[in-house]
Amino acid sequence: GAKAIAALTHANTDNQNHVARLGGIPLLVLLLSTTEINVKEMAALAIAETCRTNFANQNAAAEAGVIVLMVELLKQSKKDDDDEELKAEAVGAIGVLAEDNEENKVAIAAKGGIEPVVKLLAKGNRKAQAHAAVALSNLGSGNVANQITMTELLVRMLSEGNEIARANATASLTRLVDEN
Repeated sequence: GAKAIAALTHANTDNQNHVARLGGIPLLVLLLSTTEINVKEMAALAIAETCRTNFANQNAAAEAGVIVLMVELLKQSKKDDDDEELKAEAVGAIGVLAEDNEENKVAIAAKGGIEPVVKLLAKGNRKAQAHAAVALSNLGSGNVANQITMTELLVRMLSEGNEIARANATASLTRLVDEN
């Protein structure tokens, strides 16, 4: 299923394009609506791999409604391990969808996607924190409005967060300054 698609499309543009030609992107997006957390997790991973460095596939996924669904997954408040892995894959996909894609950056921000990405820096597992850092970098790259939103949230985290949150906020702010 989705896990096999993720493996086949990882760093393989031909396979990414083949999945898109066969109509696989909307089907992967549809899997995000299932009740099975592990299926959602693998679908998010497959979407990330199918869209990685592939502008046409990023746009196809956005047109299929992936941004709203990914942001909703990030906003869920469950705290179990399966949910943490799902959030890690979802924030990874957000980062991929935002990479060098201005329309997707704007859409993710418009759907309220920046705040839950920032929150994962403090409260996510290690994988989610790493993916959140990449997502923030991609969301902010060349987008002043997103940079302002991220800066406000990260500065708030410096004053309100725990030690890990403050360290991650500091690192993200440093990257934001270095990249701009």
